Amino acid sequence: MAKLVALPALLLAAVSIVFLGLAAVDRHPFWPRVSVTLSEAAARGDAGEVVRLLGDGQDPNAPYAVKAGLLSRRPLVVTPLEAAAGNAEIEALLVRAGATRRASPAGGNR
Repeated sequence: MAKLVALPALLLAAVSIVFLGLAAVDRHPFWPRVSVTLSEAAARGDAGEVVRLLGDGQDPNAPYAVKAGLLSRRPLVVTPLEAAAGNAEIEALLVRAGATRRASPAGGNR
């Protein structure tokens, strides 16, 4: 009977050790890391992610891929400022980081 009582505690300890081990190598099973581009973060209006990506050294003037469904039905390649169009907070973050507006090429993908 004592073995049956200890079994749930042992299972909990084993699961905890596995989860801690996974978290230590950045592979937490409940919060998978989904990578986004700077343009995707700007399109979503995710100021925290924009700041993080800029801090990681991403270029605020470079064009990045944006997954289908964020800005249009098809995937696009746009600059973060183009992706953030209309979101003053994100635009201000990008401009402070050195983003510049440029004329859109004729026949752009938007």
